[in-house]
Amino acid sequence: MDGVPVAIAADEPLWSRSFRFALTVITPIFLAFLYQGQQWAPYALIASIAAFSTDTGGKPLPRLIWMASSALALVVGAALGGLVGASPFWLCLAFSAAGVVYALTESGHQVALTLARFFHIALALSALYMPPVPVDGLVICAFVVLAWVIAISWDALIGQRLASSAPHWRTVAQGLKARELERVSFALAVAVAVPAAYLASSALSLEKPYWTMLAMVFVLRVDFLESGRLMAERFAGTVLGVVIAGALGVFFPHVSVLTSALVIAALLRWPAQQRHGLLGVAALTAFVMLALELALVSTGRVLPVLEARIVDTAVGCGFAAFALLLERLTRRTLKRFKGQFIDR
Repeated sequence: MDGVPVAIAADEPLWSRSFRFALTVITPIFLAFLYQGQQWAPYALIASIAAFSTDTGGKPLPRLIWMASSALALVVGAALGGLVGASPFWLCLAFSAAGVVYALTESGHQVALTLARFFHIALALSALYMPPVPVDGLVICAFVVLAWVIAISWDALIGQRLASSAPHWRTVAQGLKARELERVSFALAVAVAVPAAYLASSALSLEKPYWTMLAMVFVLRVDFLESGRLMAERFAGTVLGVVIAGALGVFFPHVSVLTSALVIAALLRWPAQQRHGLLGVAALTAFVMLALELALVSTGRVLPVLEARIVDTAVGCGFAAFALLLERLTRRTLKRFKGQFIDR
């Protein structure tokens, strides 16, 4: 739930984006902490991040519509995960289909890719960790609306409306229609690699297997070199973020310290990302781990969760590399088939 794509409204000043992001993601954590909302906190946080990531700016109503599209992706993904989570066979098929959707949008418009990512994340979260109940749908919608309220209130506070970067739906549809050979081979490879990662996570009895799926959808690219760079940043940034959060949790296990560090991590997310992708991942990982520590510090379960974060991320990056190798083999096979039977 911690993979935040570049916000759609990318022209927002860095300081404004940093403060607005912090307000958006800290609010559900504080509300859950105050009202004992551990049962709905993951869906509240992922909804807040998804809404921020699909915020196109502009007038309030169109802005709400675009942000609400993320709620739809999350609700559908969570509902599907709840339906198939008890059956490994159907879950593999669902992960395969979600992988195809992600692969086909990977080089399309940013909003389409963002929606595909959060659909995939909600599917994994609901199937592998937290089966949804009807109230979770209401939680998702409520926190998307809350993120919208924060966005328009922030505009009013600074006295400047964020300029619209909303695409036309036709532009999004045209991007999805592009079907090059690389796109097809990538989709086939991801359709195999994602369920394979799920099966491996089950076989290894990973503590948080949905983190494996999350890592995959944030590092997989058609571009081999770009994927390699993202894998290195994701793993190294995860280790750094876990070390920082773990040190704070072990040596300063106090709510006041962890809360202050949580706020600082949220504020540093975008400035760190601008300096280097590794630092951006580290800041966001520290934020998520600190949020978990606030809930787990009294249970003695902090260190196992921190270790699981690193292991699950490593497995996800490993299967992402497998997907890229499989894509190369699939592409060569399709080229050979095309040359022999289609281009004659």
